[in-house]
Amino acid sequence: MKLPEKERLRLIAEWEKAKAKVGLLGVEDELLPHHLQWNQWLKKQKRQIETPEEFEALKRECAAVVKHYIDKAREKCGINLPYPPIRFDIKGTTAGQAVINLRDISKTYLRFSPVLLRENANHFLEQTTGHEVAHYVSYAKHGRIDPHGVEWQRIMWAFSLPANRCHNYDVSNVSTQLGKRKNAKSLHTVKTEQGIVKFAAGAKIIEFD
Repeated sequence: MKLPEKERLRLIAEWEKAKAKVGLLGVEDELLPHHLQWNQWLKKQKRQIETPEEFEALKRECAAVVKHYIDKAREKCGINLPYPPIRFDIKGTTAGQAVINLRDISKTYLRFSPVLLRENANHFLEQTTGHEVAHYVSYAKHGRIDPHGVEWQRIMWAFSLPANRCHNYDVSNVSTQLGKRKNAKSLHTVKTEQGIVKFAAGAKIIEFD
């Protein structure tokens, strides 16, 4: 994942400060304690998104990462899929959802939490986007499966990502209004052999967390 240059330089400066604080400035990366090695340290850092313009740029970056993983699926998994529409409209504690159309895979779209994206940008871009693209790829490739079963896990590994089912983001700043909306009378939810299927305004979709 390539960071914007301004953000990369800021993080490098913070990394140098962290090493200097414990007297390890100038030590080669592979000789540093595990938690101070660049890749491990970077995963734990929170990216600062302070303006609406920066957040709009972050959403465009998220869309680019989704495309990257779909291209990687084409290369590693031998499946050619269209780039799905992306919505930043989840208001609950879920980080992302792949909404799969049972009749037409090309109508699949991905949903992400704007709050969790903004507050966990670096990890979200790498892990959560790959997680949801892996749902998209596994359903398109294998049909009806366990959402987090071995087929999904293999695609995560092909993406060089850990096959973690759930995130551990701090959700204290997100709304739970979406959960109320899911129980609204306008949405009828039933369990079928295809999984959890929702009927809303005549559309039949399957929704995976």
